[in-house]
Amino acid sequence: MAEQAPLPHRPARPSIIAGQLTELLRTLQPGERLPGELSLSQQFGVSRNTVRDALAALQRDGAVVRQHGLGTFKAAARVPLHASLNRMLPVPELIRQSGYTPGVQNLTLATEPADEDTALALGIESGQPTRTIDMLYMAGEQPAVQIRYTLSPALLRAVPDWTDFTPQEGVLGFIVRHWPGAVSHSSTQISAVLATQETARPLNVAVGAPLLRFMTLGIGIDGTALYRNVSYQSGEFLDVHILRPV
Repeated sequence: MAEQAPLPHRPARPSIIAGQLTELLRTLQPGERLPGELSLSQQFGVSRNTVRDALAALQRDGAVVRQHGLGTFKAAARVPLHASLNRMLPVPELIRQSGYTPGVQNLTLATEPADEDTALALGIESGQPTRTIDMLYMAGEQPAVQIRYTLSPALLRAVPDWTDFTPQEGVLGFIVRHWPGAVSHSSTQISAVLATQETARPLNVAVGAPLLRFMTLGIGIDGTALYRNVSYQSGEFLDVHILRPV
C-alpha cells in the first residue's frame, strides 16, 4: 500500500488573523485605536479567543500596544528615553544620553496670563503675566516630548534677558548657565492620561491614546518656585531608573 503524502502545513488560525490584522495596521496612524475584539471577530468570522491570541502575538512583536480598559493601539516607532528619578537632566541631554540626536519643532515664546493652576503652583496671582515657552522635542526623526514651561516673575527678575535661549540647551540648562546654583531641586508629579486633540497632534498619536503627563516645579535655593513645566510623552517610550540608598 502506497504511503499517503503528508498534508501541507497550514498555519494556525491566530497566525492567519495576525496577518490580516497586520494589513489593517498599515491603514492606521501610530497610536490609533483598533476596533474591539468583538468587532474584529465578526469582521474575520472567527471567535474572540482567536482574535485575542492574534493580538497577543502582535503585542509580543511590538506592533500594537494593549491597554486594559482602553483597547488596542497601533504602536509608534519606539524611542526609549532612559530617565532617572534621582537626577535632574534637561530634556535635550536626556534625549542625547538615550542615544538620539535632539531636535526641536514648534518653538513658541509668549507672554500669557497665569491660569489658576499655574498661579497656585508658582505662588502668584491668577491672571498675572508670565512668560511661556512651548516646544516639541524630537529624538532623531520621531516626536518625543511635548512640553510647556511657565517662568515665574521671580526667575524673570533674576534673569530678564532670554534672547540667547536655545532649545538645545533647554530651560534648565539656560538657568544654570545664567544663574548658577539658583535651582535647588524639582518636584514632579507623573500621571497617566489620554491624548486630547491638543496633545495628540504634535506627538503623532491618536486622540484617546495613553500618554504620561509630567508636571514639574523647579524650586530655588530659597524655596521660591522658579518655573513650572508640563510635558507629555508616550508611556511606551520611557524607561525610568530609580536609585535608592539602602
